[in-house]
Amino acid sequence: MEIKESIPAIVDEAKRLGYPIDGMAIGGGSAGGTLAMLYAYRDAKTSPVPVKLLFEAVGPASFDPKSWDTYGLDQSPEAAAGLFSAMAGQTITPEMIEDSSYVEAMKPIWASMWVGKDTVPSVIAYGAHDKVCPFKTAKPLVDALRANDVPMEYFEMPHSGHGLQNDSALYRKYMEAVRDNLARYLPVSGRK
Repeated sequence: MEIKESIPAIVDEAKRLGYPIDGMAIGGGSAGGTLAMLYAYRDAKTSPVPVKLLFEAVGPASFDPKSWDTYGLDQSPEAAAGLFSAMAGQTITPEMIEDSSYVEAMKPIWASMWVGKDTVPSVIAYGAHDKVCPFKTAKPLVDALRANDVPMEYFEMPHSGHGLQNDSALYRKYMEAVRDNLARYLPVSGRK
């Protein structure tokens, strides 16, 4: 909500400087990637500025305990409840994990659940050896984007962890894809 509330001030300042804004891209990494996904996938319909593109890296996109096996959440409903409670800002109990009722409580921050046919084009990157945001959390996102025919470029960094640090050539391609998609979906028309 803070993102949405900040946009009118940015639009006003840009207009004052001679830059009209009629569309936006949103991006981020890690927790910021999740915030960007939530805004683009869940909140774009009510954005004061139309969202045209998402680019993000290593943001948790799924909260299925099986995706969080590097933390042992697939084996411990207590651990899953603890971490997911902290992430959701509300109480999730081990019983909720066991009977899957936690899903509805997590939906507000579960980015892959918000992907639909009208989801904005996305450029995303994940590290196959990520232990901070487990790599398996990307699969439901990629599957949802593909199932809904969302224009997407997905970069899987096979030698990298959370910092995408060990795949320089592939990371460069990710950044080039971000640049190219920005040019495609938000072409710069110049200052007036």
